[in-house]
Amino acid sequence: MFRSTLAACGILVLLTLPTAATAAPGSLDPLFGTGGASVGAPGTLVALDHDGTGRLVAAGRPPADDWGVEVVRRTSDGELDPAFGDAGTVSLRGSGRLLVSVAPDDSVFVTGSADTTSASPTITRLGVDGTPDPTFSPDLEDWPLRSILATADGLLVLPVGDHAKLLRLTSTGARDPAFGDGGSVVLPIARSWASPFSSSSVVALRPDGSIVVAGSDDQGLVLVALTPAGQPLPGFGTDGVARLGRLANPDALGIGPDGDIVVVGGGTVVRVTSDGELDPSFGPAGARTLDLGVSRDTLLSAATVEADGSVLVAGSVAVNPLPMADPPMVVMEPRIPGRRYYDRPSWDEVQLPPDSAVTARLTPSGTLDCSYGTYGYQRVAPTPPPGGPLAPISTGDAALFEPGRTVIAGRTQASDHAPSQQLLLAVQRGAGNPVTSGTPVAANALPTWWNSPPFEGWVDPRCGDVTAHFEYGPTTAYGARTPDQAIRGADGPRAVEAYVPPGDLAVGEYHYRLVAEGAAGTAVSADRTFTIVEEPGLEQGRTTPTVTAPVPPPKPVVGSLGLVSARATLRGGRTARFAVRCRGGACKRGTVTLRTGRTTLATGAVSLASGKKGYVTVRFTAAGRKAAARRRVLRTTALLAVTGGKTVRTTVTITSPKAKTKAKSSTHR
Repeated sequence: MFRSTLAACGILVLLTLPTAATAAPGSLDPLFGTGGASVGAPGTLVALDHDGTGRLVAAGRPPADDWGVEVVRRTSDGELDPAFGDAGTVSLRGSGRLLVSVAPDDSVFVTGSADTTSASPTITRLGVDGTPDPTFSPDLEDWPLRSILATADGLLVLPVGDHAKLLRLTSTGARDPAFGDGGSVVLPIARSWASPFSSSSVVALRPDGSIVVAGSDDQGLVLVALTPAGQPLPGFGTDGVARLGRLANPDALGIGPDGDIVVVGGGTVVRVTSDGELDPSFGPAGARTLDLGVSRDTLLSAATVEADGSVLVAGSVAVNPLPMADPPMVVMEPRIPGRRYYDRPSWDEVQLPPDSAVTARLTPSGTLDCSYGTYGYQRVAPTPPPGGPLAPISTGDAALFEPGRTVIAGRTQASDHAPSQQLLLAVQRGAGNPVTSGTPVAANALPTWWNSPPFEGWVDPRCGDVTAHFEYGPTTAYGARTPDQAIRGADGPRAVEAYVPPGDLAVGEYHYRLVAEGAAGTAVSADRTFTIVEEPGLEQGRTTPTVTAPVPPPKPVVGSLGLVSARATLRGGRTARFAVRCRGGACKRGTVTLRTGRTTLATGAVSLASGKKGYVTVRFTAAGRKAAARRRVLRTTALLAVTGGKTVRTTVTITSPKAKTKAKSSTHR
């Protein structure tokens, strides 16, 4: 009674869909909804599947309701299906990650419950008309759920946890005794975590019926392949397990027609052969990282391998939604008298593009397919209403791939402060445009550190090889420049950074801009300014400052900070969060500084009462981001200090999901 949810696996199913009008690949399908978009009720859609007739089933949450679950079914042309629930919508209750999978008989499995008193993770089966099925009672453990997938043999369920276990349930919800050990398989991976907001599937079926599960360990990506009976798949990796590194947390998994595997996490795409090896013909050593927006993270939520070997991905270019316990705080180290420093750049003047859904296509070798969209990728959003903003906000929180189109689910907003509305977008696939190169685009990025050099930007080479540099000087004539940086057109947009020691510059205000030059033309960013200041305090001829110490007032009892956990994950390439505890007194002005030698990698601040536990978010400097980009696992020294108290020195480990090279193995005490 189950069917293979082939869309989640990246396998294309012939569906009865309206014939799309001729349009360029990457553009919105004019036959879907209104101009390619279906905008629904207030809220956000985060999970998506389709049934055997092409109807789209999505799950999301209403606004300001962390327990609300709304399941929406729309026809293949984007209209609400009145034969499902209440005019196309079924309301349930449930916390945790929202997941949806459609069975062969078009019934719907969704995380959530019709029982408003239930607090445990559960799955509800909805009939074709949206009515909850009381005969389905899932035998689950008390763990949040990471993925569900309806197959011909039963419902596969992957809970979240440090010791991953894959379950298969029968049509009644009981564990299937024909699968693994009594209906479950303990997976040889350290954890089945993913980004907290990812609802895409990390469980998929290959054309031969074998099962692939994506997880991770301390070294990165792990893939497990099982037979339909839950046994290790012969010929895949080592005893059915492939430990590949490259990604700290996989967010979505797709399967090609030949059994090849593509995994995405953040903005990184990893391609794996059918026998569990990194594909050496794809990108640098089997992976490609996309950077498709200025001062925005590329957050991919779906991927598939096409018949010609190309890889199609979809997701968002957005501010990373990872939560922080503390608001971002910047704490600078004490300045040394007589030394010059960068002052805060004029970042309030920067006008950034809004968050948007995005699709991209990579060639079989892992470069951007310049015949797709606008030079390899396409940011998509609903057409703005008359008199509305030029570019409404949109997100791609889930996606699936159908013949001729990609369907993206998320939310749309008219502005930052406008209410969100459910959104489905249909994007054209098909044959590519003529391959051409265009004039590059250069933009300033937001400075990420008040006291860091402001030379940060973003370049879209638009399929032509370019060089990029920053020009700077006391006037808009500039006069000085940083060294050229080469950017290959096929590699796509890239962040650009440069460093000029502040001691090399005179005190005063400076102008600067980013310049990108290619055969198709030259692009320059907007002009912006920064200031060089000198810390006062040195007398003429002195090499050390004169310090007069005031008589201190009576000191309160000052405590010390200690780490609850010495491990953290780099978020968005810029921040990490640690749990800390205050002992022996108050920790009113505490700081956490990460250092390697004399180089400061990151700092953060926290204020806690005696005996209390809290969280501190450290923000990485330019040097820290470069160090994290080179290593998958970064071990460094943490200095935990409280003003007026002692400084505690310890070692911490930072896992960097976007590191460009594989980290060396490290042994943790």
